Amino acid sequence: MERRLFLKGTGGVIFGLPILESLFWARKAQAATTPPPYAIFLYQPMGPEKDTWWPSTTGKLTKDTLAGRGVEPLADYLDKLLIIKGLGHGNEEHFNAGDHGEGVAMTLSAARVDFGGGGETNAKSLGPSIDSVIAKALGGSPLNLGAPDGGGISISWSAAKVENAPEYDPLKAYKTLFPNGESKGTAPLVDDKAALRKGVNDLVRQQMKDLLANPQLSKNDKDRLELHMSNIRDLENTLLGDHIMPDADRNAIQAFKGDAWNSSSRATTPKMLADIIAIAAASGQKRVMTLQLGSYMLDTEYDISGVPHGGNWHEGVSHANDKTKLQQFDLLNQRNFAYLLKALSQYKFEDNGKTLLDYGLSTFIISLGFGAGHWRYDLPHIIAGSANGVIAQGQYLDLVPAGQQRNQKFVPTNRLFSSIGKAVGAAGTENFNAGTAPRDATVRLDQKGIIDQMFV
Repeated sequence: MERRLFLKGTGGVIFGLPILESLFWARKAQAATTPPPYAIFLYQPMGPEKDTWWPSTTGKLTKDTLAGRGVEPLADYLDKLLIIKGLGHGNEEHFNAGDHGEGVAMTLSAARVDFGGGGETNAKSLGPSIDSVIAKALGGSPLNLGAPDGGGISISWSAAKVENAPEYDPLKAYKTLFPNGESKGTAPLVDDKAALRKGVNDLVRQQMKDLLANPQLSKNDKDRLELHMSNIRDLENTLLGDHIMPDADRNAIQAFKGDAWNSSSRATTPKMLADIIAIAAASGQKRVMTLQLGSYMLDTEYDISGVPHGGNWHEGVSHANDKTKLQQFDLLNQRNFAYLLKALSQYKFEDNGKTLLDYGLSTFIISLGFGAGHWRYDLPHIIAGSANGVIAQGQYLDLVPAGQQRNQKFVPTNRLFSSIGKAVGAAGTENFNAGTAPRDATVRLDQKGIIDQMFV
């Protein structure tokens, strides 16, 4: 059943609607009106402060087990989280010479990586990434975003050696959801800035007014629709307020990149991109999205609010194992993740009090287990949401049995991605990019299969 609903307004603007249970489907068919599954992936570069990032104990998550830890900003979502320790890159071949580039290239592919005869800046995955495969299986393409632009290697690959470059500019990302969003009126050229500021809500106002007046529309649906409109308007105001527009002609406006392309935007840009992701998921315009929170070789130092301070992260923080600054960066990224979870949770449904967060999977990944040690094991992974009851929640799992060598007996991330693909119903993700480990193959765990402990 087609669940993507749109309005078409002035100037051809397309406005994607959220699921409206009462209006478009009979009550007896409400089981079919729940949002379709989606998959979101967030990436943090380098490694965490390994001693304080994880919850204090395995098992049930509580506010006490998160207190003072790197994941503490997620405390409001305890019952929605599955934190997994014991995952590693099963196909890595490089250590201390190219592991940053290789680690990023295989973050979502878990495939072997080729440097093409060059250094790690040329790293290319030899398999597609899970976001691309799931998106294709669900009938679309991924939305790949990044903040800020440090250049380098992407986490998304549509095929072997075919990279999906992320979009760093929130304004351009916004326009992918609302094409032709500018008014096509007859205003003189000098008023183009004002035309750009005319939001999509204005362009579909009459249609939206008529829709809200429909007596069949339930209060729950009205609340969700008005929230959707409000979120879009807030995003527009932030885009055009925080990113100062030039007073120039249309070409200058459309070519404007704002400050999303440098480290000064780190405090604001991830929030705008998270809002775009939530709006896309709510309307079904995109079912798979990625957000890359930094380049593969981070060298800008940020405080806990995202304000840049200096440029010596790689050597002065990561390799120096500066615990204070590592903790600040961990908390910054988890605040960004929590912001996304809040944006998804605002969309409420009549299905036993569930929210949009419950119907998909939002996965947070750090590509190294410990930056100073270049660990390719114990990679932090958090899954938020259950894909409508499929994935276990409220738990902190350690997949490596006590007494085992963690750098050898980790579970390859291939199996995590196979599990995520299964949970969202994406065909073609079975034994995802599985092969034989190029290093320590005789002691490594199999790359095939799923992770049973993840499932309800």
